[in-house]
Amino acid sequence: MMTEYVTFRLANQIFALPLERVREIIRMPEVAHVPLAPTSLLGLANLRGLLLPVVCLNALLFQSSSTLTDSTRVVVAENKSGALVGFVVDRMDRVINVDDSKMESADIMQDTVQSEFLVGILKNVAGHAMVLIFDLDQLMAGEYSHLGRKTTSSGSGLDDHEHSLRQHNTMEEETQLVTFLLDRQEYAFPIHKVREIVRIPTNISQVPKAAPYLLGMINLREELLPLVSLRRIFGMSEDVMDE
Repeated sequence: MMTEYVTFRLANQIFALPLERVREIIRMPEVAHVPLAPTSLLGLANLRGLLLPVVCLNALLFQSSSTLTDSTRVVVAENKSGALVGFVVDRMDRVINVDDSKMESADIMQDTVQSEFLVGILKNVAGHAMVLIFDLDQLMAGEYSHLGRKTTSSGSGLDDHEHSLRQHNTMEEETQLVTFLLDRQEYAFPIHKVREIVRIPTNISQVPKAAPYLLGMINLREELLPLVSLRRIFGMSEDVMDE
């Protein structure tokens, strides 16, 4: 039996995914950073209305960051449950068609790359001495098992009934948000959760042995309130408070 694979370069090696699991290949999109996420998750992208987690394979496999160039691409792949994830690769190679009998065990690679992420190795194919075949479901397991979104074969992400319901709900309800900037990225709270917005008070009372994210207590019109730093909660660097 013959199987088609999409091959690409990563850390000077050739890797591959089954063509049937690859939905598309795109340039590096604009991503929104996700606080407290795994270091290999570069962020979330908007892929025609779908939230797409974008994962750096170099960071996931080799604990090193990727240098983004004009050749950098994102391979959008789908696991067996229909969840999509974009994998950042150094450059694309080609599509190859290989006899399954040529697949060898990936156990010999366990000292080079985590072998649980591989289903096998192809030798001397398409001009490459070795091609490592990823196990897509293992790549998307663990800390990424909850990411992605189930899609239909049409790529819309919704079946007709669900799409109709969402259109109806959108017409019936609107959600109002209060948006704000944090480390040059936009976040929001639902407006019904926000009582008011005030300037930083000049008098902040320190609290002994408080949590690292607690700046102190303030008196807001005779009501004591804890003052919390979102930067500290999200593990961001400190910034100077200004007007």
